[in-house]
Amino acid sequence: MTHIFNYKSLKNRRENNVHEKVDGFMAGANAKIFIGYLGDREKCVAIKLIKNDEKKNIFENSFLVMNKIQKKLPSRERQHIIELIDYGIAIVKVSKGGHIGDEDTTKFFGCFSDDGEENDEEEMEFEFGALITELGTETFGEKIYKDRTDFESNQRSLDNVIRQMVLPLKELHKVAMHLDYKPDNLVYVELENGGQILKVIDFDGTYLLPDAKDRKGKLPIVSDRLKILTGTERYNAPEFYAELFAKKSFKNLLHSVNEIHRGFTVSKDLIKYNHHPIPYSAEWLSKFNVKILFWMFQAWTDFPRVGLLITNLLSVVPTKRMSAKGIMDFLDCNCCPVEVYEEKLEIEKIFNDLSVKELNKNIDQRVEMDTTEFEEKQKLLALKRMMKKARVKRLEIANVLKLIRTHCDTETTGE
Repeated sequence: MTHIFNYKSLKNRRENNVHEKVDGFMAGANAKIFIGYLGDREKCVAIKLIKNDEKKNIFENSFLVMNKIQKKLPSRERQHIIELIDYGIAIVKVSKGGHIGDEDTTKFFGCFSDDGEENDEEEMEFEFGALITELGTETFGEKIYKDRTDFESNQRSLDNVIRQMVLPLKELHKVAMHLDYKPDNLVYVELENGGQILKVIDFDGTYLLPDAKDRKGKLPIVSDRLKILTGTERYNAPEFYAELFAKKSFKNLLHSVNEIHRGFTVSKDLIKYNHHPIPYSAEWLSKFNVKILFWMFQAWTDFPRVGLLITNLLSVVPTKRMSAKGIMDFLDCNCCPVEVYEEKLEIEKIFNDLSVKELNKNIDQRVEMDTTEFEEKQKLLALKRMMKKARVKRLEIANVLKLIRTHCDTETTGE
């Protein structure tokens, strides 16, 4: 077991030391995460080091948010939020030939100057913000890709996967909004009884909400905050793209497909499709993107309720989206999304203003082009057939949901 560093706790002003359990580290967007022990603790913890210069605001926001959560919510109301054990300022000594002297780690700890040239000093000291939290064993993203076949063909299992993602939000939204909520920021934590529980982590850009009494239990709109914060582009809230949709051109509306696609690639090859956006160009309906669309509509055919849920949650109008409470009620078949009560045309929209009719028209144009090869035409026609099936299923489930006279909640924080 190798000693990594000492740090001064900002909670109790004591000096503590941290030991690494295993070699290596995990890389986050703004930090490095080590697995180790705090002092004489027998239980492993996660140790997140954030550079305390350009990332100082990130470190401060993280511990302020986590402290507020633990102060405002009793433990029974934050079971799905990672526990902050301690936080403080660490001085880390780094040597080129030492334990953490590999190239990637050395670059992170600052042993290279700003112009990329190697520093001649054998040992350097750097100041970091240190966050000590519960340790997660596996991310939600890792688990769903590993177990994807279990819920692809089972509605109940798929609903359970969605519930797992929503429960942390239902708790968190009493105090804060995460703004970078994604599968990799949800981890499974081992329980004493041998079970596991899913918890949300990484509060670097999390936004603290006003006190509930000031907002009357309703979720505020944080669009202005979103303009200055950056999360993971793939999982940014739809408000980021409001200006894009405001242009109302068909080319721009195809961003809808990109947004919905991210919700369905869970059942496909992670490495191949994780970062493949749908391009906004005249050639957007390529062979690759036709395949993505086919998968999407196939999923809508198999799980039409989930298709409706996803289109609701990807609306660029925040007040139309279900809250965490609304999602849970929807999964329990106790409410209906408000847009389902609207005219038939609204249901035929794939996402925002992109309709089945528009997409069909664009596919037909592509099929009729002289440059379109025979094989590609067959795939386009297969896509049209699958889209027709998905449309029928969507209308069927909409008619069933209309029998539920309660609208799904879009405002409350889950309190």
